[in-house]
Amino acid sequence: TSKKSKRFNAQNNGDAAMPLKIRNCTTKGIYVENLATKRVLSSDAAYELVKKGMERRKIGSHNLNKQSSRSHAVFTLTIKCSTQTTTTVSKLHLIDLAGSENQKCANTSGLRLAEGRSINKSLSALGNVIMALSNKNGHVPYRDSKLTYLLQDSLGGNSITTIIANVAPGFQSTQ
Repeated sequence: TSKKSKRFNAQNNGDAAMPLKIRNCTTKGIYVENLATKRVLSSDAAYELVKKGMERRKIGSHNLNKQSSRSHAVFTLTIKCSTQTTTTVSKLHLIDLAGSENQKCANTSGLRLAEGRSINKSLSALGNVIMALSNKNGHVPYRDSKLTYLLQDSLGGNSITTIIANVAPGFQSTQ
């Protein structure tokens, strides 16, 4: 995503879009600066947070899609399990990626064209990371996008990643 990107910030209740910076700390790991952590005790409470985030998601229209996601959405559920001697921490990232589109078929211009380029660049960076991991390359380009940098501890190493793709069946989508 663009370095000038702005995302929903739970710390300020989403009242104003603020630029959010991704940080790496030896104690916290990789995190987004100034985001609040909300404790939830039920799946209903977690779902309410997902709905709140989705309400603030940027959507726009073009020739191929009247409600096209113009940003990625990342919901991270951190699960802690403690015994008297150990604590295990796991992360579950639920990610809805903005859709990639053929700029020519979508007939976009101006802001929509710039958004599409940014989305395609981010998705390409994710593909490059997945390819580097599957080929067991020494260098994995996590820092090529904010998305891959944020998710690097979940994409490689001791993690399981599942990707579900929703691909449009139309001929235009294959070009």
